[in-house]
Amino acid sequence: NKSVERADATRLLIMSVYGGVYADLDVVPCDDFERSLSDAMGGAGRCSTNEQCSVPLLLVRDPWRGKPARQAVQHVSNFFFASVPDHPFWGFALRLLAERRSHPWGTMYKTGPYFVDHAWKSFRRLNGGCPAQLLEKSAAVLTHNDWQEQCFGVHHWTSTWHLSAEILPAFSQTPRARSRAQEALAQARGVVVDEGLLDWLGVDRAKDCAEGSRQRI
Repeated sequence: NKSVERADATRLLIMSVYGGVYADLDVVPCDDFERSLSDAMGGAGRCSTNEQCSVPLLLVRDPWRGKPARQAVQHVSNFFFASVPDHPFWGFALRLLAERRSHPWGTMYKTGPYFVDHAWKSFRRLNGGCPAQLLEKSAAVLTHNDWQEQCFGVHHWTSTWHLSAEILPAFSQTPRARSRAQEALAQARGVVVDEGLLDWLGVDRAKDCAEGSRQRI
């Protein structure tokens, strides 16, 4: 889906040029979001005891329902980024886009979360000769549980983009499935909590924070 791929690429460009925080529309900030971001990237407050603090780039992994060791190697996602402008990872990722544009497995691998994970792993390998301390200070990659527990936000995993008729055939060719997807897309006016999906993904809702106002995003 070209429009989704353009949106994926655009978020990388914005992060590279302007930095800041990117979050998908189904992510709601925690009440304590501003403090959490300051602690993680600014070295303030309780960050003095947090090994993930004072970094110019913050990435988050997708959830996993298995053990913590498996969560720590789950792929890096693209639903939330925080970064200073001109971090070298973004330029590196943007250069990789051209060589992934014909990936046979579609948008998720061309520009989506699997692309971001590939770019991050490639960036780490390219910089493998750097001292470990330097790499650790250049970025922090949180597990989804860490992201929840550190009060960044709540991800509702609405994921309406891949329910469109243009995307769904990659998952199912049946007219009935496409019809159900279109109905779900038409009815999605607010946050839709799909408990079955969250359980399958491995999202621990008990770790969700108190949500802040959407106007603060």
